Amino acid sequence: MPIRPSEIEDKLETAINAWSQIAPEATFARMTLPQFEQALQPSLDTRSRIVELERQLTIARIERDNADKDSLQTLLNVVNSVKGDPEYGDNSHLNAALGYILKMERKSGLTRKTSAVTFPAIEESPTAKAA
Repeated sequence: MPIRPSEIEDKLETAINAWSQIAPEATFARMTLPQFEQALQPSLDTRSRIVELERQLTIARIERDNADKDSLQTLLNVVNSVKGDPEYGDNSHLNAALGYILKMERKSGLTRKTSAVTFPAIEESPTAKAA
């Protein structure tokens, strides 16, 4: 099973902390602690960059949502203007091209509900099966 990136980050930080607290002057794998930290730096820098990019993405999504509110209101104003324009109106091709249903194509909304008649299930008697 592959190791998750968060687990790798925890392992790296644990190794740096353990080495710096217990044997800061020791050499392992032909590296000193500063050399080890330098070797891990690209991984740590990339993680920091990801955090910053995620923050920027969150901000961009909020900005997009706010801009969309204004854009949708502007679109609604244009659609209402098309519907109210004597040259175009509710039944125009422009209104349809904007993604709206033409007034003449709308259903009335009237439905007549019928009550369904249900009959009780007829069970066969045991004597009828034997015959």
